[in-house]
Order: sequence, then structure tokens, then C-alpha cells
Amino acid sequence: MPPVRASATISDLRAFVHAVDLGSVGRAATRLGLTQPSLSKRLRSLEDVAGVRLLHRSAAGVDPTAAGRRLLPDARRLVAQADVVDALLGDLAETTEPLRVSASPAFAELVVPAAIASFAPDGAPRPIELTVANSAVVRSHVQAGRADVGVAAADLDEDLERDGHVPLLEDEVVVVVSPDDPWAALDAIPAAELAARPLVGRDPGAHIRTTLDRALAGIGLTLAPPVLEVGSPAAVKAAVRARGVPGILSRHAVDETRDGLLVRSVAGVELRRRCWALVGAGAGPAARTFAEHLRASAAVPE
Repeated sequence: MPPVRASATISDLRAFVHAVDLGSVGRAATRLGLTQPSLSKRLRSLEDVAGVRLLHRSAAGVDPTAAGRRLLPDARRLVAQADVVDALLGDLAETTEPLRVSASPAFAELVVPAAIASFAPDGAPRPIELTVANSAVVRSHVQAGRADVGVAAADLDEDLERDGHVPLLEDEVVVVVSPDDPWAALDAIPAAELAARPLVGRDPGAHIRTTLDRALAGIGLTLAPPVLEVGSPAAVKAAVRARGVPGILSRHAVDETRDGLLVRSVAGVELRRRCWALVGAGAGPAARTFAEHLRASAAVPE
């Protein structure tokens, strides 16, 4: 088997490029912060790899040989790319890893944007990577370590604070109707009427939907097939306005004046719940700081 041929190093190529550009081994050594013997050693090493002379040396300085001129363009490109990589490596050492936040759609629209915009724990904005998913998925993201902080709804009787999580606000699943809908005249919608009427609803995996399904099942009722199932509060409100059909939403997701819609409670069932900032067990201190920041940002008028 033939011997393995040695490869040129970036350091040797850099010495060669600087020597050619400056026309002097001494000046190249000074530029690179090396002694002249050290730089000469690198040049000899590169010539040993090439198997030919790359530089003409004289009292006036150095000039590339024919082989050196052939090597020079590619050597320049490699050295320039190495400089780019060196700079990138330096930046990586100083880059702050993004805080990974996973939030349910209602609260991703309600409390998360303002919290992200104003989060600067060290006097500078912290990069945040936001994922929007149903509350059940948010919980799984936090448990699996795929999110540092989760913003999700939970049943009212779940005490997540004992596990280190941060309560944000109390919420209620409500009906949202157009001002000209017959239900607009009611203070609250009877549960039986709600169950019988096709609605604009959230997708079956949403906590809003499971809360409503479970509450109705507790009094022997089942929701009628929905007119439409959508994945976000904004889509529910748009569908209610477009189709004139009531929808199901978080109470905090609707501003009656801004949205041009009315909010009605459901009579005869318990539909209150609570929003939490879930802190991952392996998350760093920034996750706890952001969870507390979310609590301050979630001061939504009741």
C-alpha cells in the first residue's frame, strides 16, 4: 500500500498567501504574529507537501514560482473561507441560545406577543423561538424537553403550581355571537340549546373543545356536528362574522368592541379553566424568569 500523502494545513496556506501578498517572509511573519523562523518552517512544510518550490527567495524578498502562481488563487479562496469560519466560530461562542416557548393558540394571541416583545432580562432582548400548538401538545413539548416554557390551559382543579409551574390567569369557555344572532338577547346560553345548535368550533384536540365536550357529557348532552372546526381564535371570529353562526372561544380572546361580536356564558355547566406557564424541568433560569414575566404580562382585566 502506498504511503498516505500529507495534506496542506490552513496555517501553511495562510503563511504562503501572506508571504506572496507582502513580498517578504519577515513582513508576513509580523502580520501573522509569528517569528520569521516559524513562518519559514510553515512555508517549507507546504513545499514538502507540494513536492516543488513555491517561492523564489532573494535579498529583495519572495516571488511565487510557476507552481506557486498556480496554487495562489485556490489558496486565497481556502484562506478566505477559513477566516469566515473562524469568525463564525467566534460568534457562536457569544450567541445566546433562543428560549423555546410553546403556546396554545388562544394564549399565543393573548399574552405571549407582549411578553416576548418586552422580555430583556439582562438589559437586551432575548431571542425566543415560538411554537403554537394545542394545550395537550404544549404539555408534551415541555415534558419531552422540546420547549423551555409552555403556555397552556388546564382544568380549574389542576394544581400545577406544586410542580413549579406559574399560574397566569383564570379563563372561561364562552359562546361568541354576532349582534344580530337570536342568542344576542340572552344573558347566558342554556346548555341544551348550545348542544343542539351546530357551531363554529375549535379542533377536537383543543382544550376549549375537550372542556366543553366533557362538561356537556356530565349532564348527558353531546355537541351537534360543527359547521366548521378551525385551529385558532382569529379563525373562529372570522367564521362567526362570515357565516352568522355562533362560535366557541376563550373569554379573553374576544374584545366585543374591537371584534364586533358579543360574548355569552353557558348556563348549567362549569366551563372555567386556568392558563399556566409551564417551566421545563431541565430548562435554565431564563425559563423561570420568562414565566414570571408572562405572569406580569397576563394582567388581563376580568
